[in-house]
Amino acid sequence: MMVRHRILPVIAGISLMSVLAACGGMSDTDGEPTTTAPGGQAAASSTAPPETVVPPNTSAPAATTTTSSPTLVTTTTETPGLRIEIVVSSGTVEAPQRPVVARGDLVTIVVVSDTIDEVHVHGYDLFADIGPEAPTTIEFMADIPGIFEVELESSHLLLLELEVG
Repeated sequence: MMVRHRILPVIAGISLMSVLAACGGMSDTDGEPTTTAPGGQAAASSTAPPETVVPPNTSAPAATTTTSSPTLVTTTTETPGLRIEIVVSSGTVEAPQRPVVARGDLVTIVVVSDTIDEVHVHGYDLFADIGPEAPTTIEFMADIPGIFEVELESSHLLLLELEVG
């Protein structure tokens, strides 16, 4: 019986709002419909439908939200560079003969290997672990001129010689 006393005023308020909406309701000075909140205060004007009141011990209807993904616009000033891909399988190396890159360019070396080892870029003293489940990427600015070996450190397997001019 206590529940009925709480629900009835809410239902009566919803019914009154429905009647006002069906009759065109009241409007403020700009022609927008207005409603009066309990206590005689004007409620905020909104184009959204009135809230759904759910009695206790029931669940609210599932809400549906529609969103649009924003368009991502980026401008970048890319440094010229070279991407080198190397594959090592059963001791055999698939890589370019002697890639050449200009001094100041970005170099990205991607190595995939079927053995656990460490990739070493000589002259730049860069190291990265590698394994069958863990290909590696080494990225650096080619700012030292010369010819540099890239190898699998533990097995002393030469992957390539990189020329920086």
